[in-house]
Amino acid sequence: MTTPRKRIASCYDHLSGIAGQRLTERLVELGWVTPEPAPGVTPLGWKGFAELGLSLTPLTASRRKPVAFCTELRGPVHHDHLGGHLGALIRHHFLQAGWLRTADGQLELTSAGEELLQQLGVNLEEQV
Repeated sequence: MTTPRKRIASCYDHLSGIAGQRLTERLVELGWVTPEPAPGVTPLGWKGFAELGLSLTPLTASRRKPVAFCTELRGPVHHDHLGGHLGALIRHHFLQAGWLRTADGQLELTSAGEELLQQLGVNLEEQV
């Protein structure tokens, strides 16, 4: 019996919905990303992303906003998630690493992606 994969919402070129929100919250908790006073990646974040195989060098060479926080409104529920260049790099890397895949035009979290999020401490099971 195969387990159904989790569908992952996207907002432009970055992850959104509950998964994007939970990942963003966890990256802030880990101290990898700071939301205030100006959104950015911390030295700890540069190291952590590098350990995941994600080079953040493109953040320094782009005219695009490096780190931004988006708010997605779905009815009365708000899902804040990472946007900007970092959000796009994360989504692209997740696809390249096989943690996400595209199926029927939608993003799905693979079993490897579920394992990665569990290792990072991202809980997708709790209700918001």
